[in-house]
Amino acid sequence: MGKSSDPPFSLPTTADSFERVKNESYFWDSSKRGNKPYVIVQQTLGGCGRIRFQGREFRVPPGSALVAIVPEESAYFFSKKDAPEWEFRWINFEGESAIHLWGGLRKRFGPVLNLQEGGEAGRML
Repeated sequence: MGKSSDPPFSLPTTADSFERVKNESYFWDSSKRGNKPYVIVQQTLGGCGRIRFQGREFRVPPGSALVAIVPEESAYFFSKKDAPEWEFRWINFEGESAIHLWGGLRKRFGPVLNLQEGGEAGRML
């Protein structure tokens, strides 16, 4: 069982926030975002982003979402070599079950989930 302050279930803490970035200064290092574990799920609506995970870089095109867990050795960011901008929405989850659920999906499908209609990860969600 987790710490008494950890909810025993997956708890969204920030829901469906929309952003559009055009500047390459948009860069989030998951290892430097605090010690309290939480999950970030960021779905691309337009343009493209990137995530660096386990020594590899992955594109995050429309119809997909990145999954990052804080704290860990990963980073997600915008690069103009992929698109002139990146439009996305994101949601954060706290709790042991969130870490377990999203960590399991990421282990099975990788750090970029295909959420396009008919995609296996999207159907599982």
